[in-house]
Amino acid sequence: MAMTESHNLRSWVSTMTSEKRKNIQLDNYIKHDPKWNNSNFYSFGDKIGWFMAHSFRWQLIAEELRADINEGRYAPGFKLDTEEVLARRFHVNRHTVRRAIELLKNDGLVHSRRGSGVYVHRPVTPYRLGSRTRFRENLARVGVAASAKVLRVEVVAASQEIAAMLHITQAEEVILFEAIGLADDTPLSLRESYMPAAKMADVKHILWEQGSITAAMEASGHGTYRRLSTRITAGHASLIQADHLQCARGDALLITHACNVTQTGEVVEFCRSHFVGSRVFLDVNQET
Repeated sequence: MAMTESHNLRSWVSTMTSEKRKNIQLDNYIKHDPKWNNSNFYSFGDKIGWFMAHSFRWQLIAEELRADINEGRYAPGFKLDTEEVLARRFHVNRHTVRRAIELLKNDGLVHSRRGSGVYVHRPVTPYRLGSRTRFRENLARVGVAASAKVLRVEVVAASQEIAAMLHITQAEEVILFEAIGLADDTPLSLRESYMPAAKMADVKHILWEQGSITAAMEASGHGTYRRLSTRITAGHASLIQADHLQCARGDALLITHACNVTQTGEVVEFCRSHFVGSRVFLDVNQET
């Protein structure tokens, strides 16, 4: 029988109908172990013991964790216990636990977040890009709780690129807002937004306290702002981006470059957002 890594070993042992067939297959697994170089001298029970307790212990642990996930003991987005805790639970060393977790990663059930731990994989989040694009509204539409971790709010001089996007002069003051967008507490995007200071009210405290571009726009009289254009590119996470997004360095990112305007067509924001590619799909619909 061809054994796949995700096969339920206990089920296999219990459902094989012939002890002779079990013996043959166990011999095939054991014969490469120098401690068991002549398996014909050992009983069937000894072979089962070897099978269940030796080389395949990591697979059994993976099956236990898989059952925990499938039965809801670890919900989507939930953090697994640490390697140390799992090693105590299963009475094995951390290397064995690590190997079991790698199997679950390969099967797409869990993923690592840099510096944080291992989490149960959650379904990819749909994110709509349209004429009205709002982070919190987008996530609420699909039943996901949105929040933001603000990294930076300050007034800076516009670079040549930013000035061109905002239709202002180079070195003119702009408000820079940088934040991590969270979906059910999972980092989804890393956003940097630039707004012409001359067209905005004093909104720095609003951005710090609420982490909301929409709230800042409403306070500045631009509550009906809309998306003028969105350009999408792709890239790989740098070390700093990986740290903020809790992904691996080099992971694929989807990058949106967008301009928002007032009802009269004045550009009031240029934003660049880096989305973790494995956690989102971008639904482009300019009619929404």
